[in-house]
Amino acid sequence: MGRLMVLLLPALLVMNYAVSQHRPDFAGIDKSTYDLYMASSWKELINTGESALEQGVDYYYLRMRIGIAAYELEDYSKAIRHFRKALEFNSADDVAKEYLYFACKFYGREMEAHKVAQSFSRSLREKLSYGKRAGVQSFSLNITHSFLQNREITDENLTGADEEIDGFRSVTLNFTSLVAGLQHSAGNSSTVTHALGYLSKTYIFQSQESAEITRTDDSGLSQFQYYLSGRFLTGNTTYIIPAIHYVNVRIPYYTTAAGPGRRTFLIEQYVFNHDFAASLGVEKYFGKIRTGISAGYSNINDQQQVQGSFSFTLFPLGNLDLYSYSDITWYTVVAGNDREGGPVFSQDLGFRAFPGLWIELWGSWGETRNFAASRAFLIYNDTGIIREQYGIRLIAPFISRSLELSLNYSWNLQESLFWSALSPEYIPIDPIEVNNHKITGGIKWKF
Repeated sequence: MGRLMVLLLPALLVMNYAVSQHRPDFAGIDKSTYDLYMASSWKELINTGESALEQGVDYYYLRMRIGIAAYELEDYSKAIRHFRKALEFNSADDVAKEYLYFACKFYGREMEAHKVAQSFSRSLREKLSYGKRAGVQSFSLNITHSFLQNREITDENLTGADEEIDGFRSVTLNFTSLVAGLQHSAGNSSTVTHALGYLSKTYIFQSQESAEITRTDDSGLSQFQYYLSGRFLTGNTTYIIPAIHYVNVRIPYYTTAAGPGRRTFLIEQYVFNHDFAASLGVEKYFGKIRTGISAGYSNINDQQQVQGSFSFTLFPLGNLDLYSYSDITWYTVVAGNDREGGPVFSQDLGFRAFPGLWIELWGSWGETRNFAASRAFLIYNDTGIIREQYGIRLIAPFISRSLELSLNYSWNLQESLFWSALSPEYIPIDPIEVNNHKITGGIKWKF
């Protein structure tokens, strides 16, 4: 037995030494992170704290120190994660709740912030002067004017290449639209958005029948539209987003009627077209990433479509100073003249250029004709096809972010189509390239 103990003792000592080498130094970690916290060495504190987490050390004060360090560096994504973990250790702590509330708020996740606030103590509510969530969140007005770039096209013959083919073509000269938006809460975990719009458009209309051409250079139409969308928070980071968009297009036409004394006069009448689109989507945050999927159905210009979308948003800095938004939508025509579909891809890049100015650069590629964009917010019901779009948007919040001004410019590459009567259903042929400019100015009040 004595010899056996002599043989085993060195092995036990070696094993104990090896275990001690991998055992986390709790006291050392606590002291070093505390010292870094007191010295405001935020980056080093995060590195030291996350290294400790990898070693299996995890407790309330460590999470709070890492969270506060991330908050001070404006990495709100990381701060949110650590404050939520801190609250798992101490769910009643007002300090963690206060930090978490502002981290969510500054990260643009208002509903998550208000959900956190529901568990505030009375003293914290009084400290932050936090009351019931306001009913009306914001009100906005946007006015848009679009105009044709290549005006020389108005001097051309716009019918098809074959004069024996009956049909028609229209080219948009300009349009002006006004949209008013209202956003209000429907509880602490939901927001509803309404948008009411009016659009007036002037276009060239040229038709061909039995080789006889009829042309009007100042045709006009108007449309009214209403958009309704909801955003509902489920859990801590998941949102359900339903939306519906209705467009009523009013196209005037004139008929001749006989009056007294065999005189004739023109009567203005209207053709009404009813378009709509609906979608249902889900969004979820994963740290510095937000992903979304949605499905939609639309009926535009007597064409029915189904579509699916996937979106991906990246916040590299963990805040709103830099972000990238990508969206791809694949649509399929299920009823109408066209029996095909295809992908439409859009890309946005936004960044804070100055303390009070954000700049967004964006582009879109794909065939957008009788098409509803993701979340049904935009409906493309023009008779032409938009192939490419590029734009720049300036966003300037003022007066403690309660007032926001925006200016958006975009250019698109569009094709005007000749709709030929080669069959009972009109077929688009003979595209002509037209380019349009669009300028939008907006103002938004936040309450």
